[in-house]
Amino acid sequence: MNLVDRELLELVDSDVLFFKLCLNEFVTFGLSDGIKIYRIDPFENVWEGRIGEIKLVEVLSISPCRIAFVGTGKDPSLSPRKIIFYNTTTSKKIDDLSFPKTILSLDLNETRFIVNTFDKIHIYETPKFEFQTSIDKETNGNNVCALSKVGTRNLLAFPKKNFIQVYDLDSYELCCSVKCHNNPISCVGFGLNQSYLVTSSIIGTCIRVFEINKNNNNNNLKKIKEFKRGTRKAKIFQTSFIFNDKYLLVTSKHKTIHVFDIEKEKTFCKLHLKPDIPRICGISKNNENQIILITPEPNILIYQLDVKNKKLVFIKSCSIDFNQEEQEEKGEKGGKN
Repeated sequence: MNLVDRELLELVDSDVLFFKLCLNEFVTFGLSDGIKIYRIDPFENVWEGRIGEIKLVEVLSISPCRIAFVGTGKDPSLSPRKIIFYNTTTSKKIDDLSFPKTILSLDLNETRFIVNTFDKIHIYETPKFEFQTSIDKETNGNNVCALSKVGTRNLLAFPKKNFIQVYDLDSYELCCSVKCHNNPISCVGFGLNQSYLVTSSIIGTCIRVFEINKNNNNNNLKKIKEFKRGTRKAKIFQTSFIFNDKYLLVTSKHKTIHVFDIEKEKTFCKLHLKPDIPRICGISKNNENQIILITPEPNILIYQLDVKNKKLVFIKSCSIDFNQEEQEEKGEKGGKN
């Protein structure tokens, strides 16, 4: 889940409407006047285009660099119901796809590309983006869904009422379903090895981990772990499994970043950052021990999980100034453990 609440973004003095970690290597920003894409390591501006107000950006491939983006509709040519495929190497449009309803999110793995709209999730097969099927969902404007990134199966998870539905995108059949919370689900994510599924509700005080049945002999997920994030209600922005699914990283509306120990079912460490602004997290492609935190200020923070001393160690920050077209890489303190 990388598209954060618009009202929270408005609290930050920034032109950022959307930000996302793509392929664990790039950070994409949808701005009020276009798109900017940065590589994390080495830190550099990969591409930018002043093409209008953009609410979604996805990196599809690296060489050649192809992206997909969706506008807000402020410019009639950038409809929120249309995906534009673009080659940044040649600076030319490749194609577009239009849908009856507003597009809420985009995601992809090595073989599937999903388009989450107001009432359906549309599935395409990559790299040719051939349409496969559409799955009905609740028509409540909920953009919550997750696509497995690695593993032997293509799995898609999304909420239906207070249940999580898990679809096998190879057979296009429902393989698992379970009631996760008493309140609407706000966040869902897969483990690195497709062994786990993590969920949270709009309350955000409880994080639940379910074991995914791999043989499909039954129609349920098994809850195996439950973590208490805190007592105050908080919007959960993202959950990321790290260190081969041994730990769970959770970012929320509040300033604390939580790392939970899956096996011991308790908090492993915390990181306190200021101020209370939306953040998303991920793992570096070049170093799986490094954790990436992204904020809409915009700022990219790199930490390393010190397992022995049970803390997140600050490595560096990559600050971006959209107004002055400058970027700076710093190795200075970025938070308090």
